[in-house]
Amino acid sequence: MQVDWGDGDYGRIAAALAPAADLLVARARVAAGDRVLDVACGTGNAALAAARRGAIVTGVDASAGLVARAARRLGDEGLAADFRTGQAEDLPVGDAEFDVVLSVFGVIFSADPPRAAAELVRVARPDGVIALTAWVPEGAVAAAGGILWGAVSGRRYGRTPWAAPGSLQELLEAAGMRDVAIEEDALAFTGPSPQGWLREQEDHHPVWRAARRTLGDGYAAVHDDMLRVLAEGNEDPCAFRVTSRYWAVRARR
Repeated sequence: MQVDWGDGDYGRIAAALAPAADLLVARARVAAGDRVLDVACGTGNAALAAARRGAIVTGVDASAGLVARAARRLGDEGLAADFRTGQAEDLPVGDAEFDVVLSVFGVIFSADPPRAAAELVRVARPDGVIALTAWVPEGAVAAAGGILWGAVSGRRYGRTPWAAPGSLQELLEAAGMRDVAIEEDALAFTGPSPQGWLREQEDHHPVWRAARRTLGDGYAAVHDDMLRVLAEGNEDPCAFRVTSRYWAVRARR
């Protein structure tokens, strides 16, 4: 299944991830004048948080549409960054250019984790900070995503090297990072109801939109299965709220 991340309105989805970006930028101790790279920047949550602190920001994403949207967001606040289109496995920047390299739920979707991790190291200056977030593959949202993935791919949703502290630390240290610190955090996803939250994803999230097109009439059964696990995991009987855990990582080159 090919996903066009410029399809739909990913900005509506990315808004829920902004608190994690703000927290990661704070943990990375981004300061005025720092040269910061936001990898797989999406609509620019981390880039915006870093620019607000006075950093000199570059953002890279595979989607030209998301890069354009990120630039507009910064411009709306009177801020600027150098946004470029490119892949996490082959970043269009030079060696050792950045004081801080960030990725908020972005680089973890690379098809080649070792190469993507090595790229984070390559572009950081010696002793530079590398910080990222990675989902813990548990909870209602992860279960719904696993159902969708299984229906589209015919395969069980598998754990990636980013999913557990041990494999995550091993991946990053093999890429050349040191002083790897991993903390657990959580992010809440909310909506008017389980049905309403799922409908938001189906209408606006590029992955859900691509899956609906791919599955055609078969999507109805998948929808019902996802709705069931979301309802079972709902923490708010009057609306919808589920908590998704994630790893927050800070390391040095």
